[in-house]
Order: sequence, then structure tokens, then C-alpha cells
Amino acid sequence: MVYFEVGLGLSEGQAASTLMQKRHYILLVLILVVYFTGLMVDVMAVDAAQYAEMTLEMIGSKSFLKVFCLGQNYLDKPPLLFWLNSVSFFIFGAGNFSYKLPSLLFALLAIYSTYRFALLYYSRETAMRAALMLATTQALFLITNDVRTDTLLLGSVIFSTWRLAQYLEMGKPRDLLWGCVGIALALLSKGPIGLIVVGAAIVPQIIWKKKWTMFLRREMIYGVGIVALMLLPMCIGLYQQFGVHGLKFYFWTQSFGRITGASQWNNHPDTLFLLHTTAWAFMPWSLFLFPGWGVALVAFVRGRFAMREIISVCGFTLTLIALMLSKYQLPHYIFVVYPLGAVMAADYFERLQQDEPLYKVLAAIQVIILFVIIAAAFLLQYCFKGLDLVSMVCLVVLFPAGIFISLWQSRWRSLFAPSIAVILVFNFLLSAFYFPAIMKYQPGNDIGRYVRTHKTPDNDFVTYQYQVGYEDLFYSRLSLPLQIWDAGRFKDTLDCRMHLMVETSEDGLADLQRAGVNCKIINEYSAFRVSALNLTFLNPATRESVCRKVYLLEVDR
Repeated sequence: MVYFEVGLGLSEGQAASTLMQKRHYILLVLILVVYFTGLMVDVMAVDAAQYAEMTLEMIGSKSFLKVFCLGQNYLDKPPLLFWLNSVSFFIFGAGNFSYKLPSLLFALLAIYSTYRFALLYYSRETAMRAALMLATTQALFLITNDVRTDTLLLGSVIFSTWRLAQYLEMGKPRDLLWGCVGIALALLSKGPIGLIVVGAAIVPQIIWKKKWTMFLRREMIYGVGIVALMLLPMCIGLYQQFGVHGLKFYFWTQSFGRITGASQWNNHPDTLFLLHTTAWAFMPWSLFLFPGWGVALVAFVRGRFAMREIISVCGFTLTLIALMLSKYQLPHYIFVVYPLGAVMAADYFERLQQDEPLYKVLAAIQVIILFVIIAAAFLLQYCFKGLDLVSMVCLVVLFPAGIFISLWQSRWRSLFAPSIAVILVFNFLLSAFYFPAIMKYQPGNDIGRYVRTHKTPDNDFVTYQYQVGYEDLFYSRLSLPLQIWDAGRFKDTLDCRMHLMVETSEDGLADLQRAGVNCKIINEYSAFRVSALNLTFLNPATRESVCRKVYLLEVDR
């Protein structure tokens, strides 16, 4: 291929570069295949299922400025996720694919924006490597599957950071205006944290470059106007629904209140929680992120201003410090700065090529990490699929095939491509086989589908001594069903409606049987909170000890 292109008039270096770009595009296609496989997996409780149900509620009520959850006023997350999902549901119908699609598009925006941002300061190869690193972090595979507001935030923040950085370098007003659009989308995604992250990245660069006059330019007024205009519908809805309290909650309590203590949310995280989260969430590239970050920090602190940019190190570090001060932390909170982390990791990876002894050490450690990922796939196979033929064949064939092809085709040092191959195969297996098997322990999905298919005017759906889940409502497409907690009221309801479908617990079933209610068991399920997996649940021998029984019943008068 190289000689053919040289014969057409390209130099050998140009031909190699063209071939490298083609391989990049092939990798991106494979990454998209894995992402789209994840779109088919059921939504996970609690947050994703809640947001999916709230989107249905927004469409049903046609209340797009005021946000409700189960008919009650909702004051927590901004409305962008619900707005975008409403459009997606309108086009494609409500379902797993349409719920996750808008967030996937923002993830792709984040990947592209990371590439364009890195291209401002680094080589094309480093920029593409940064984009591929971000695209194949475990974090991005997770948040395009278990969709919350953070994927929108991540895409909006790095898009804004790229356009504002480009404005600093080239001075084109359109970049400032697009950067402000990104800020507004970030604010509509998850609140002021979006502005904080962009500010933590861009303001130090302004100070370093001494470009104070940009604040005095006329287009800055237009940029502020764009942000205000885009926030206006949300602010109107907040004021109509909650008055001044709603605006105060959005602009202060929701974000800054978690640091000052004004917010009631407090899960007492340990100091290093977000760091050890990053150790697994940024895999398989954590080995290059942490030293890359450390090198950038040392260079910054020592004042070695030969650095290409300080946006990455300042945005990553200052945001991490701000989030570590929060009294309520979850793993996905730190994902917003992973694009900046990917740039530092990619830059360090390039520098590492010049240090042969260190490269060999890190390469050996990376091989161990890849074997750990492969071992995790075999463990999940044992835990959830056993000797299932299709998944077993994929497991046994895809890992060696992916590694072999990546080593054979790649002209990179034999570390980068095999890492991508391993993480792609791992997440394909997760989405195609292991997550669907795990989601069987979230029975509300299957119960909701059954109710949607079989419910008739004479066959009402109720729950008995059981708290209905958001997933039941999303998959059944029903509003909140009647929830009954005592046998007397259940009998009265049965007398009125004659025929019921009932979701209940093991204790609820026993109570109905003691009360003499004739119950026909449609299905029995084992339930577990699948967003909080533990070793006892993973072990097939002990799994049932931590699961609770859920029943779907048919009851006639």
C-alpha cells in the first residue's frame, strides 16, 4: 500500500500518514459499533430509568418549561436531557435506543472536540490519539449506556473549551460565540458546574497569554447575550414553578451548596474518591494519564512556560479540587474533565517514545492491565453466561483476534492498538451479553413490558406491598399505578375492578394468600439493585442470598 501511494506521487511519509488516518477511521467505526450495541441495553435504575420516565411525563403533559416527576414538582437537574429525549422519543418512539441516542451524539461531539482542541497545540497524531483515548475509556462506554446528564455536560464543556481556546489563538468572533453556545448547553445540562469547568480551563490560559483585552471586545457582549437567551426558557420555568427559590437552587445550592454545606446532599466521600475512581474509569489509559498529569503539573509549578498550553492541566486540576471539596460525590462527576485528561495522556504517550527504558517498564505494566481486563471478561462470563455457546465463542475468539489484527496491521509501537482492541472487545461483550444478563435482575423492565402488552380496561395493574420503580413505568408506558399496602383495601379494589395484575414482594404474596385471595403467579423474578454490584451477587453460588423475590400475579374476584 505504501509503495503504491508513493508511486502516485506521495512521499513515503505522506503515504504512511494516509494509511495511519485510514486505520484511525476504521477504529472509530469499530468504536461506534460498540457504542450502538450499548444503545440496545435496557435503561438502568435508578437515575436513568427516572429520567426516561420523566421524559415520557413531559411529553404526556406537554409541560416543557416546568419539570415533574410522578406528578410532583422536580427541582434537581436542568431540563436539557428531558428536552432532547423528548425530541428523540417523538422521532423514534420511546425506547432504549431513543433514550440513549442524544447522549451518544454528545459523546461523539466530545470526541471530535477533543481532537480539534488538541490539534490547536499538538501534532495531528497526538490529537487523534487523544480522541481515541477518550473514546475508549471505560467511563465513556459506561455513560453512553447508563445515561444520565453527565454525557451532555462532558460534550458541551469540551466543545466550549475547544472553541474558546481557538478564539484565544485566532481571534475569530464566531469561535467565541460557539464557545458561549457550549457554555449555555453545559449550564442546561447540569448547572453551574459547566461554567466552572470551562472557566477553570480557559481563564488560566488568558492570564498566561496576557490577553486581558478579550474581555473588552464587543463580541463578548454578544456571547453573554447568547448564554442568557439560551438559559431564559429554563429560568422562566424555574420561576413559574418554584419562584426565586428555584433560581437560587439552580445557580447556587445545586453546585456551590455542596461545598458550603447549604445542600442537604452528603454521602461523606473519602478524600481520594475521585482519584481512585479515575484509576478504573480511565482504563485502559490510566497508566498514561497519571504520570502525564504529574509531568504537566511539575512543568506548570516550576514555571517552565515552554508548555504548549495550560488549559488541560489547569482545567483538570482545578475542577478535580473543586469536586473533591464537595460533600456529595459519585464516580461520574469527574468524567467531565476526561477529555482534558486524554490530551495530557496522549501527549505523555508521545513523549514516552523517546524514553526507551521507561517505555519498556510501562509497556510491561500495561500488558498486565490488559490481562486483568480480559480476566474480568472471563469472570463475567462465568458469573452470568456460563457455558452459553454464542457468548463463549465471542469471548474466546474476539480477544485473540483483536490483539492479533491490531499487532499485525498497526505501524504504531505495539502498545496502543492492542489496548484499544482489548477494551473494545470487553465492552462489546458487556453490552451484547453481560449487561443484558445482569438487567434480568431488574425485573421492572420485563414486568413493564408484560403489562404494556397485556393490560386491558378490565385488567388493571396495581402493586401490593411493593414500591413501584421508574423502570416499571417507563416500560409499561403507564402513569403511577395504584399502590396498595393492606389486604382489606386490596379486596375492596378487587371487588370494584374484578380483575387485576399485581406486582408484589414475597411478603406481599404470602399476605394475600393468608387473606384468602386466589393468586395466579404469572412470573417470579429475582431482583437486585444492579447499579450496586458486589461480590456476593457476582458469585452464582451466593447470588440468591442477596436477591429478593418479586412476583407478577393475576388475580380474579
